[in-house]
Amino acid sequence: MLLAAITAVATACSGQPAAERPTCEAGAFDLESTSGSLGENAALRRTVDAAAKMPGTHSLRELTAAAGWAAGSWDRMAVVTSVTTLPAMNVAIGLPAEYCWKGLSPVGSDTGVDTYYVFLRGAEPRQAVAPTPSTELFRGLADGAVVDAESRFFGAQNPDNTTKVFLQPA
Repeated sequence: MLLAAITAVATACSGQPAAERPTCEAGAFDLESTSGSLGENAALRRTVDAAAKMPGTHSLRELTAAAGWAAGSWDRMAVVTSVTTLPAMNVAIGLPAEYCWKGLSPVGSDTGVDTYYVFLRGAEPRQAVAPTPSTELFRGLADGAVVDAESRFFGAQNPDNTTKVFLQPA
């Protein structure tokens, strides 16, 4: 937890040379924010875990609704990671290339790869959800991938640990 608090003060662009570092004038979003403007992250994690154990497919909208998230307050989810080239990822998400992600560990740091599922409405990031050691959430979504609310997922088991489940694109 201390490590998360330490990395939260760094911006995603801090590992780049100064000449390549975005100015963040285009905006910034704190990935470690716990404001939960859409709903509780823990509730979404529990819902994804339960859905991954059930047969059939589930839309992202159905999952967030089952978690008690505010309806209509987001229109897509983007995968934000510390291993993707930020300008390219930002443009793919629909944000300015210079947009900054606070709390994202710099590429090559000793903390490993950060992954966040960021829910957006238009060009506004609204809330980020990170997997935990016990809840992987999603697999099969590339770094910088963007999926809409009607994207469907089905459950699968982690082949290395069959007690852990996740959702992947249908």
